[in-house]
Amino acid sequence: MSIRFTVDNKAGIYVTTLDGVLSESDIRAAYATFYTTPDFRAELNRIIDLSNADITAIPPLGFEAISARVVKTMRQHGRHQLRTAFVVPDDGNYAQIEVYKGIADNTLEDVALFRDVDSARRWLLGV
Repeated sequence: MSIRFTVDNKAGIYVTTLDGVLSESDIRAAYATFYTTPDFRAELNRIIDLSNADITAIPPLGFEAISARVVKTMRQHGRHQLRTAFVVPDDGNYAQIEVYKGIADNTLEDVALFRDVDSARRWLLGV
């Protein structure tokens, strides 16, 4: 399993790429570390690419914990809205991210699901 963060300064977004079988604690630990690095900029929206990941074992309470951490971090940085585009080509992960979206819909995070990276990027960039 791996989680990589890539900042695209030109586009004004960052891309999180997840690979392998991942748990809630894997994801929370990776973000906790990323949030403390100089690469993290709270003003950037994000793409989360699950093309090569398996998150099907994460329970709804796990998604609640992940969402709460995102909201807390964004508020600490004065952010009142965050756009997150998930890339989820397979049905198992898609169903899981629909759970996350349902949780995030009641927060400052605007979540959309896409089957490919290009569509996700277009939505975030408004093109």
